[in-house]
Amino acid sequence: TTFMDVLRRYAISLQEVGSRLMLVSTNPEIEQQLRVSGVEAVIGIESIYRGDERVGATIARAESDAREWVKLHSS
Repeated sequence: TTFMDVLRRYAISLQEVGSRLMLVSTNPEIEQQLRVSGVEAVIGIESIYRGDERVGATIARAESDAREWVKLHSS
């Protein structure tokens, strides 16, 4: 729970400065903890990338989405 609290506070801190936290997870138990702890509600389900046996592909997709988000939100 402590780690989830750290993630939630970090996500809120990022939002306060106009940024965003994105996560990749391959563990359903972690994803459940993200929901129960409220982290998912803070960062949004679209910011949680569910990996499979091809974790590298999921990380690449998350990185690509993050770069696109930065382009759209840069001033």
